[in-house]
Amino acid sequence: MFVHIQPGRWLALVRRHGPRWLHIGLSLIAVCAICFFLLPRASIAPSETYPFGLHDTTAGLGFNFFGWEVKALLSKIGSGLIAPEDTLAQEQRARVAQDYIDALGKAAQLRSQIAAIYSQAGGEIAREKASPEEQALAEDRAWLDAHQNLVEGIFEEQVTTMLQEEGFGAWGFVWPPVKIRFTPLPLLLVTSDRAEITRAGDVHLEVDLSIPHRAELETEVDDRFSDKRSLVTPIGGLSAYPAMILETDSLVWLTDTFAHEWTHHFLAFHPLGLHYSASTDMTSINETTASIVGREVGRLVIRTYYPELSDKLAALPTPPDKPPMSSKEVPPPEPPPPGVWDYDREMYQTRVHVDELLAEHEIEEAEDYMEQRRQVFVEHGHNIRKLNQAYFAFYGSYATSPSVVNPIGGQLDWLRAREGSLRAFVQVVSSIRSDAGLLSLLRSQQG
Repeated sequence: MFVHIQPGRWLALVRRHGPRWLHIGLSLIAVCAICFFLLPRASIAPSETYPFGLHDTTAGLGFNFFGWEVKALLSKIGSGLIAPEDTLAQEQRARVAQDYIDALGKAAQLRSQIAAIYSQAGGEIAREKASPEEQALAEDRAWLDAHQNLVEGIFEEQVTTMLQEEGFGAWGFVWPPVKIRFTPLPLLLVTSDRAEITRAGDVHLEVDLSIPHRAELETEVDDRFSDKRSLVTPIGGLSAYPAMILETDSLVWLTDTFAHEWTHHFLAFHPLGLHYSASTDMTSINETTASIVGREVGRLVIRTYYPELSDKLAALPTPPDKPPMSSKEVPPPEPPPPGVWDYDREMYQTRVHVDELLAEHEIEEAEDYMEQRRQVFVEHGHNIRKLNQAYFAFYGSYATSPSVVNPIGGQLDWLRAREGSLRAFVQVVSSIRSDAGLLSLLRSQQG
C-alpha cells in the first residue's frame, strides 16, 4: 500500500524537517571523520618498541572506545541529534539546564554522604543508616538520566549560537556540529622520559580502575621501562565525538570545556590538529588554542544564558606586549601578599628547579626534590598523589597551567590580541604544521 503526499505537503515537510535531516547528516559525517583523526587507532609495531611494550603492559585495562561510541551515537540518534524543540522557550531551556546542574551537585553530595556513612560503620548498620540517602540518590539519578539528552541538546545549541556569533558558522550551521555527552571518563596513563619532561606515550584506561591498582600499574611501567616515569590521572574532557564530558556542578567550567573540546573537533580538519602528536610543543599549541577558545566562548555562554553566574568568571589574562621567545622570557606568577602560600607560584618554582636539575642530568636529585615538594603541596591542602616527570608532561601540555615554563602560552595570547576576532585567530593558528611554524608566524606578525 502506497501513501501519496501532494507536492505542496512534500515542500512543507522539507521546510519543517530539512534542517533536522541536514544536521543529522552533517553529524554522521563528522562522527566518521573525527573518529578517524582523533580516536586511538590500532597499529602493529615491532615488539621491541616502547609503544608496543606500553600497550602490552596495560593489556586488558584499555578503555573500550568503540563500545562507548556505539552507545553514545544510538542515544544521540534516538534523541534526534538536535537541540530541543522550538516550543521550549530560551528561558525555560536555561532553567532546565540549571536544574540539571543543580541535580548533579546534589548527587555528588549524596555520594559523599553515603561514603562517609560506610566509612564510619559497616554491615547492616551502615546499609540501614544510608538507606534514605541511597534512595534519594537513585531518584536523583533517574531524573538526570531522563533529562540528559534534553540538557545536552540545550548546551549544544547555546554553544553553537555563540560560535556562530564569533564567525564560525555558515548557512546556519557550525562545522563540525557541536556534540557533547556527559559520561564517566577513562583514566589516562601518561609517560615521560626520566631525563627530560616530554610526553613519551599515553594509554586510555578503563573508568573504574582503583587507586591501589593505578599505583601498581605505575610501578609496573616504571620497573619495566627504567628510563620512563608514569602517572595514571583522571581527565575532565576528551575529544571523542560526541565529546566526552565529566559530570560536574560547575556550569562555568562546563561551558568552557564544551567549547574547548569542540575546538579539537574543528582543528582535526586542519594542519594544527592533524599534527597534534608530532611533538610536545605541537600538543601544547593545540591544547592552548583550545583553552583560549574555550574560555572566550564559555564566557559568552555564561553572560548570555546564565548572567547570574557572571561574577564567577575569572578575569582574562593580560596579553604580553611582545611574545616571549624562550622560557627565560616567561614571567613568573605575581607574588602573593606577605605570609600567603600561593599554589601557582609554588608550582611554577617547582617546575623551574626540576628543569634545572634535569638539565644538569641530576635525575635522582630531581625525583627526590619532586617528592619533597609533593608533600609540601599536600600539607597545604592540595592532594597530589604523585609528582613526577609524567605529571609535568601532562599538565604542561596546557600552557595556561602554572606548571608550565615554556613560552607558548604567552605567544598564543599575544597572537590572540593581535587578531581582531576569535575566528581570525583560530584561522591563523590552524595552519601551523610544526614547532617552527609557530615561530615563523610570530616573526611575520612582528614584522
